[in-house]
Amino acid sequence: MASALCCISSRKARSYTSRPILWVRAKAPTRDLSTTCTRSFHAASTCLQHRSRQGQSLAETPALLYSIRCASTGGTPGVLGIRREGKNKWERRAPVTPQHVKALVGQGLKVIVQPSARRAFPDDEYCEAGALIQEDLSDCAAILGVKEVPPEQLLPDRTWCIFSHTIKAQPAGLPLLDAALEKKVRLVDYECITESGRRGDRRLVGFGSFAGYAGAISFLRGLGERLLALGFSTPLLHLGSAFMYPSLEEARRAVAAAGDAIRKTGLPRELCPFTVVIAGNGKAARGALDIFQLLPHEMLEPAELAGLCSRTVRTDRIYIAVATAEDMVCRRDGARFDKAAYYARPEDHMPIFHRTVLPYTTVLVSAMYWEERFPRLVTHEDLQRHAVSGQNKLVGICDITCDIDGPVPTRQMTSIEQPFHIFNPLTENVSRNLDDPGLLFHAVDHLPSELPREASQHFGDKVLEFLPSLAAARAPQAPGQGDSATLPPAIRGAIITEGGELTPPFRYIQELRADQKKRAVKAQSESFPLERGPAPRRPLPLSELTARRVHATSARAWGCRLQHFSSMKEGASGAPSSGSRSILVLGAGFVCRPLVEYLLRRPENRLVVASLRQSDLNVAVGGLGPRVRPELVDVASASGNVAATLEALVKESDLVVSLLPAMLHVGIAELAIRHQKAMVTTSYVSAEMEALDSPARDAGVLILNEVGLDPGIDHMSAMKMINAARDDGGRIVGFSSVCGGLPAPEAAGNPLGYKFSWSPRGVLVASAAAARFKRAGRLHEVNGHDLLASAERVSFSSLTFDALPNRDSTVFAELYGLADAPSFFRGTLRYPGFCDRVLALARLGLLEQSSTTSLRLAADVAGPTSCREWFSRLLGVASSERASLEAALESRLAGLGQEGARLGLEFVAWLGLLGDGPLPPDAKVDSPIDVTVSLLQRSETAYQPGERDFVAMRHELTLERADGAFELRSATLLAYGIPFGATAMSRTVGTTAAICSQLVLDEPRRFGAGVQRPLTPKWYEPALLALESEGISLEESSQLLQEPSAAGVGQPLPASVGLAAARPV
Repeated sequence: MASALCCISSRKARSYTSRPILWVRAKAPTRDLSTTCTRSFHAASTCLQHRSRQGQSLAETPALLYSIRCASTGGTPGVLGIRREGKNKWERRAPVTPQHVKALVGQGLKVIVQPSARRAFPDDEYCEAGALIQEDLSDCAAILGVKEVPPEQLLPDRTWCIFSHTIKAQPAGLPLLDAALEKKVRLVDYECITESGRRGDRRLVGFGSFAGYAGAISFLRGLGERLLALGFSTPLLHLGSAFMYPSLEEARRAVAAAGDAIRKTGLPRELCPFTVVIAGNGKAARGALDIFQLLPHEMLEPAELAGLCSRTVRTDRIYIAVATAEDMVCRRDGARFDKAAYYARPEDHMPIFHRTVLPYTTVLVSAMYWEERFPRLVTHEDLQRHAVSGQNKLVGICDITCDIDGPVPTRQMTSIEQPFHIFNPLTENVSRNLDDPGLLFHAVDHLPSELPREASQHFGDKVLEFLPSLAAARAPQAPGQGDSATLPPAIRGAIITEGGELTPPFRYIQELRADQKKRAVKAQSESFPLERGPAPRRPLPLSELTARRVHATSARAWGCRLQHFSSMKEGASGAPSSGSRSILVLGAGFVCRPLVEYLLRRPENRLVVASLRQSDLNVAVGGLGPRVRPELVDVASASGNVAATLEALVKESDLVVSLLPAMLHVGIAELAIRHQKAMVTTSYVSAEMEALDSPARDAGVLILNEVGLDPGIDHMSAMKMINAARDDGGRIVGFSSVCGGLPAPEAAGNPLGYKFSWSPRGVLVASAAAARFKRAGRLHEVNGHDLLASAERVSFSSLTFDALPNRDSTVFAELYGLADAPSFFRGTLRYPGFCDRVLALARLGLLEQSSTTSLRLAADVAGPTSCREWFSRLLGVASSERASLEAALESRLAGLGQEGARLGLEFVAWLGLLGDGPLPPDAKVDSPIDVTVSLLQRSETAYQPGERDFVAMRHELTLERADGAFELRSATLLAYGIPFGATAMSRTVGTTAAICSQLVLDEPRRFGAGVQRPLTPKWYEPALLALESEGISLEESSQLLQEPSAAGVGQPLPASVGLAAARPV
């Protein structure tokens, strides 16, 4: 290859090198680059325009034209760029070393390295390896860095490989993500390069072990200083941070020397046994373990620590335990721990580390992978309880993973130059003074940069094999184009953005951003309360109460290790306040835990949760602490003992929350009235419940109903819209409200587009319920046989649904004060296709609930039968041959139209009714709906681990304004479940019920007595505001309509729902 002289001649190059122009010989094609050191296409274009204005010939600027061409076309294939790191002065790493560059050049790649006098490898070494040293990277098709890139420095239309810090929608990384989308960058994140290309698989590229090495070395330095502040001089005092040593080997020798001193002189007896617990077993954990094992040590299992601390031990060593997931959590149902089950369903597990390991730990090293769906290893409240109770062995926490409020309660990051702070869990104060009371924290988020040469060599070794393919072609200009499909799977799975869009595996980031936006609204509402009614009283954290109690307490006794929390204990016992409240929660279903967790935010609340099954109680309240007492009670039992127990529980409570099946609410309400206890339910008010209004008023008891999602949030948000429209002086001519609980779009993969959280029977039966609604001044009725046929297609928020009339809408027109409105409609949402397929089942008799004698008799005679034979008998088809059966099906389904018949035929085949497989063993052969239910209970119709559910709600109100114009006002709620966490349905229902319960507890006299719904401002104003602070809110919008016909006057969304099957009355 021809050699060329390369010049670092731009002003930026000189500013970074702080030395004269450097002429170097590089093995690269000859090109005059002295005039092409431009940072972007825009800079080059500006230069070109300037030359044109000066009368210079553009033909005389080939290098500049070449730069513009490169900048605008995504660089030159085969050219790889190495970016200079500039995040901070300590970032001296490089993604590849000169050794790796030499290998790349040997494979025919051209490598351009931005100059840096700070990098751990001098520019000369890269040059000698064959790299071109220059500022301008516009010729590069792919550019490598380590840390995130300032958005303005992101060259468009390139492949960029960095640690982007965007995959969790980290706020600091979002500007970079937006720039990558705008500039059509193919963004590859090293963190996502895994063996198979799937998230969660074994990572192939990273600095993990070096984070462990550097974190452990530097923490030992801080530990020596902290122990000195507590009154103990130890050999650790002479250690430095990792960056203070010229190499990792030198640092290891220094730690080993400290270990020799400990072996000879021992550690202070007051500190022993000196235990180190390393949480995690990945690369970072193994790196930290390698360093601690340089000290004299003995390895133990975490379960052995309690016994160790109860006996006399040696002082000439430390005791190390490695804690894995099995040491951190246990199953709520008491079954044996299984790691795969834990990762699939962490919500089925409860944390135990804070009870079984933390009390016996001197130093905790957090080096574990963690996501929000997992229980925390240690919480701030755990540290508080241990401090108050005297379980004060813990001296410090080394947070290698550096997640703010992640598995450990890290409140602030530290830095390489200021690597330590003291966190006082009782006051929540953070201090840089290591003499202050509290726990030593070390949380540096770029630890491997303390060992830049070794870390870079290791990283480059791992990433090298992928670089030729990444640089081989330009980044695609549109999704699905270019060479991405030919890249190795490990790289394909790490591409976050491409062609201006998020790739499918990372589209969840948009939803995380939406959640962040809602949390920001919450923070703003707390700082600037809306002057529109009383805001709910925010739950007061236990930490704030504790801090108030201990604020004036002396800290003089912190000089001794054994008393370093004792000075804070006085008055901080955590005992309940004199205003303690008892809440009885009946039922431990899926909405229970969000409700209980919300109510527990208020330290004065104590809860009793009663349920029929222990397994439900384990899931609902396991691990929530001593302020929750589970009780096994069969509320539906007629036993006298059970009734006495239940009555005693009601009598002892201040509030009863019934999450039981609706038919049991009335009996509970009668008990509540008898003992003058307020009651809250999420169910509709039945006629029997309505009849209790007068007795409740006479007893001065509030019975609040319909405070879930639907009913609940729908009522409150609807009344807010309606009353606002009335306040504006207009006439409401139409109102509609539709709502549905569905699988998230990516999880709706079966033919129904629906998944069942419990038996499908309830959903199927509801699909045949009669309905009534008003349209253009006329009352329309839909009989149950035709309900599914009345569905109409509706769209909002880029989503499409089928809307079904939901029972008798006119009842709610009366409640909402809209009895005179020309149109009023309430509906249920399903994904397109659901109604067509279930309608086919209904037309084929598969939803019949009554027993079919002929089927029972045939089963008695023939014995076990196949699905197809049973189906033939149901339809009365003589032959069970598939061809005969399909012909009969086409005839039966002809009334649904060609498309409806086709969907119905495909669906019954999907259910297995045309196959030779046996009927499900639990199916009642004489009950068509029971057979259908059994066939629907399969993996495809059940939520799988990690799948999300989805709640959609939409109100539309058509308003005739005082000026004669028509206005369409809408409000939309879209809420998604959390993967491996709370469902959207449980969160919206449980949180709403909890908020209303807390309102009742806080101001019982404000809301009066009787059987109520949350339809008035005194309910919906504080409740909606509190829901908004939890990230649950409806987005409102409005638009003016030019003429009444366009306004859909009397025909709100959906514009023609039910007209196909509705019968005017």
